[in-house]
Amino acid sequence: MARTTHRQKLLLLGVALVSVGLMLASVEGALALLGLGDDLRFVDPYVGFEASTPLFQLEDRVWATRPEKLTWFNHQEFPEIKGADTTRIFVLGGSTVFGRPYDDRVSFPRWLQRFLDAADPDRRHEVINAGGVSWASYRVARLMAELGRHRPDVYIVMTGHNEFLEERTYRDLRAEGPLRRWLRSRLARLRLARVVWGALDGSGGAGAEPEAPRPVEAGDRGTPSSNLPSEVRTRLDVWTGLDAFERDDALSGRVVEHFGATLRSMVGIAESQGADLVFVAPASNLADFSPFKSVPAADAADPAQARTLLAEGKALLAADDGAGALEALERAVALDPGYAESHFRLGRALLGLGRAAAAVAAFERARDLDVAPLRAVGPIAQQVARVAGDTGTPWVDLPSLLASASLERFGHGAVGDAFFLDHVHPNLEVHADLADRLLGVLAEGGHVRIGGAWGPDRKREIQEAVTASLDRDYYARRDVNLAKVLGWAGKLEEAEGPLLRAREVLPDDFELRLALGTLYQKTDRPEAALPELEGAAALGPDSAEAHFNLGVVYGRLGRLDEGLASLGRALELRPNYGEALHNRGILLARAGRPGEGVDALERARDLSPEIPQVHRALGSAYRASGRLGDAEASLRRALTLAGGNGGASPSDRGEQAATLAELAATLDLAGRGAEALDEVTRSLDLDPGLAQGHYVLGRLLAREGRSSDAAESYGRAFALDPGHARAANNLALLRASAGDLTGARDLLEGALRVDPSYAEAHLNLGVVFDRMGDPGSAVRALERAVELDPGAPRARLALALVYNALGRIDAARPHFDAARRGGLRIPPGVGHTGDPAKSPSDP
Repeated sequence: MARTTHRQKLLLLGVALVSVGLMLASVEGALALLGLGDDLRFVDPYVGFEASTPLFQLEDRVWATRPEKLTWFNHQEFPEIKGADTTRIFVLGGSTVFGRPYDDRVSFPRWLQRFLDAADPDRRHEVINAGGVSWASYRVARLMAELGRHRPDVYIVMTGHNEFLEERTYRDLRAEGPLRRWLRSRLARLRLARVVWGALDGSGGAGAEPEAPRPVEAGDRGTPSSNLPSEVRTRLDVWTGLDAFERDDALSGRVVEHFGATLRSMVGIAESQGADLVFVAPASNLADFSPFKSVPAADAADPAQARTLLAEGKALLAADDGAGALEALERAVALDPGYAESHFRLGRALLGLGRAAAAVAAFERARDLDVAPLRAVGPIAQQVARVAGDTGTPWVDLPSLLASASLERFGHGAVGDAFFLDHVHPNLEVHADLADRLLGVLAEGGHVRIGGAWGPDRKREIQEAVTASLDRDYYARRDVNLAKVLGWAGKLEEAEGPLLRAREVLPDDFELRLALGTLYQKTDRPEAALPELEGAAALGPDSAEAHFNLGVVYGRLGRLDEGLASLGRALELRPNYGEALHNRGILLARAGRPGEGVDALERARDLSPEIPQVHRALGSAYRASGRLGDAEASLRRALTLAGGNGGASPSDRGEQAATLAELAATLDLAGRGAEALDEVTRSLDLDPGLAQGHYVLGRLLAREGRSSDAAESYGRAFALDPGHARAANNLALLRASAGDLTGARDLLEGALRVDPSYAEAHLNLGVVFDRMGDPGSAVRALERAVELDPGAPRARLALALVYNALGRIDAARPHFDAARRGGLRIPPGVGHTGDPAKSPSDP
């Protein structure tokens, strides 16, 4: 048999490859003719997605945004059949494309539509705003693949701000190299692969309607995964908010890598659809918006001293002492170079001293060190430039354009509030200027033939006409939306001004009153929050959020029954509302119903198993129920989740400290005083300003008979937190024992102003009034104590003794009987008709 030569083998291989290629091309062509494999849901090799419905649905031969998508997208319409003389342009991205805090009327896609109509009136242009609130690049690419069925001519993509919003772990990629990811992404472009994958997962490959997205409840944090839900669920939508963000340099690097790969996928998707693509690099407010979350660097030399210097620098800036502020802030940065806010304040000092280039560098460093990066970090913007350059894709460098405009107007390139309404959302002028720049890019690409009537004057006429059509209500609504975005991102101080402006125009608006009431609630102003939230609940009776926040405020004001009712209503409307369950459990424990509180908190834990605050509250409820072993286990779990006790790197020293204080209280009740003292000492080492830590220390000291030291600890707790009713109560007992009845009375009355349902404080106040010779006030206080806690034998006995002393024997008798049933010994010579009077203050 003749041997096959090496050349013959190569020839056979080449023939085989050509045959396979021709066969594959034939199959792909046949699938295209049949309309199969249009769905590109599998194009992303980094993350997967749950099934979702398309953005647009067909209604009377018009494509329109699906109603269920309007939470994230503007309503848009365009004809099913694209006219021969029509250029169809889809603009994709996040909330800036959407138009937030405005809406589509003044978004840059809508300005572009107006400018196109004026500049090229002989041709029809359809600009469709497909910007999705909180949408990141990987969702945008998936949408691009879906939109191919609508015959796009141009895609304009502005993305990059939302890359860190959703929780991703990339755990499926740890064992997958770049070659395999590249291969998988290329396979995803084949219709045959998409049809096979669609058949395997049951979704079909012919553009079938995927299943509706599952509802996501607040507090449903779940386990981090590389498989994302069909609709956006950001880390800020979880009720722990910014606590969900931690510094993770490895993850950040992977996010940037994913972003660059996604941009390249967009280029491929556009090419496969025969569409052109334009990128817009994202820009942000550098000079006038501080970082969202700062944490010390792992190798910081002295983070505590750095925080002290930061505070000093901020105070000096407020006093217009730029040189002094600069010195303090440079020292702060040297001691802790990873703390984002220090760099931001340093930038402010440098800018004030005229050192603009150094200021911009400091601002950019602050942005990139932000542990909650809700603005596109530097490497993200660099990826846009790199991919555009590598692929020959036209792009608009918006950061540079705004820096040049700032330099022209203000003499420096530090872009700030003159261009942005918040951290990333531009004002109307920037939207219009960006649209004008994009008009030029489209003209260069041959999509627009600009006529002689177009120019700066015509642009100005259009802007003035649109601006004049916007009334006070429109700008007030903008302010409400702006405040909601700021509050969502934890910038409560910045959110208050827009809300107060809007309130002058929209005094009875549901969203405004809810936002303002929630802001007051979160900034420790429950009295101001109450009327706003009561109004919101009346205006929106089916709003679970309104009833939830109202319940929290009622609880803060000691109106426990109303608080429980409001939280109950929130849970009727949203049964898996984890945060409402958490707060209801806490209120139930405060109301003397710890068993019911445990039930609510266990449900909250099951919904949010990774949130340490839930485990801490559950541990406290277990302790109040006498389940000390369960309490200890729950608190140690909370401690691990908060990053302490051998768990992950610390995420929140305050949460660790609070958990340690609760653990110490539990160990104390279990008779493990030495361990309790160790844990509360650790707590106060972590957070010397923790009132609860000083309170628990006071209890431990009092138990050892160290009354003077205990009084000092209770006093410190009360000074740190004047709302700490239990510290005030215990300090009052020590004051009364020392003969200071007036001081004890004042403390107890203060405790009851904070917590009117605190039965023990009513009991102690009644005893103090009796010792002060005021039996009438004593009776009122003790009757309230019994009303709040009918099963408390001490309160029953105290009230019986006061009644007895007043000669109200019949009123006293049932309380004496209740005290006996509760196991208390009745003093001899009292408790029967005709017995001599004896008050609770007698020996």
